[in-house]
Amino acid sequence: MRVDLSEPVTAIPRYGLFEIARMARERADAIHLNLGEPDFGTPAPIREAAKRAIDDGFTHYTHDAGIPESRAALAGKLAAFNGMTVDPEREVKVTAGSQEALYLTLATILRPGDEVIVLEPYYPHYVINVVLHGARPVFVHLDEQSGYHLDPAGLRARLSPRTKAVILNSPMNPLGAVIREATVRAVAEAIEGTPVVLVSDEAYERILYDGRRHFSPGAIPEIRDQDEVVFLCDGAVVEHAPTPRFFRDPRRIETREYLKWHTCTCHLASDGGLDARQREGRS
Repeated sequence: MRVDLSEPVTAIPRYGLFEIARMARERADAIHLNLGEPDFGTPAPIREAAKRAIDDGFTHYTHDAGIPESRAALAGKLAAFNGMTVDPEREVKVTAGSQEALYLTLATILRPGDEVIVLEPYYPHYVINVVLHGARPVFVHLDEQSGYHLDPAGLRARLSPRTKAVILNSPMNPLGAVIREATVRAVAEAIEGTPVVLVSDEAYERILYDGRRHFSPGAIPEIRDQDEVVFLCDGAVVEHAPTPRFFRDPRRIETREYLKWHTCTCHLASDGGLDARQREGRS
């Protein structure tokens, strides 16, 4: 007897990109440009830190929010690089990569029928996670003529009473465009005083060229003073290749704790990520 799949799973769009990637894996001469990762391996000191964690017996469950040392190191990085002061105990969670961070974020805030604004072209997993939680993506198209820059007025026009979140990604995947500070501030102003959550995916914040600078919306006091906005996805996963991912909780969404109780990051990844952060602080 065939088992019926859940409606959210069957509603997930199928992307040709994944089929192209599958075909490319079967060709020895294919050059893979589809994965958002560097062309170098994880640096040797970080690998050694992960190995030491195994040798020292750190092979059991960790704290569901991440080991305290990792959370403290991430809070220090956010203060130094992103202009954010956060409480590592209450506002920092370490996840097993970017997908868990994104999934937990949207699982915490979305209800069926909600809308999420997504910039287009987009990273497919934004839409997959939106649909998986019964919500609907609303697209703001970025065109080549404008240099793929976001027009805040265009985003503001897509806001509705059903809008629950806006996903920003800068530098963008797959475009590589960097959202200007003035634009980030304009988006923050557009949702100020509303229950809209700003989800800021900053995985590529250190991969910048031609003098461009990254600006995090978490550095805007007006945004941080609101009760239910800002999730921030930190770039640890890309800067040093595979290391844990971080997200910041909104202060009054209590279900975040219950969701995170059911997941944790393995100790060896946490120790590797901690080594990366400590080295960053010394550089």
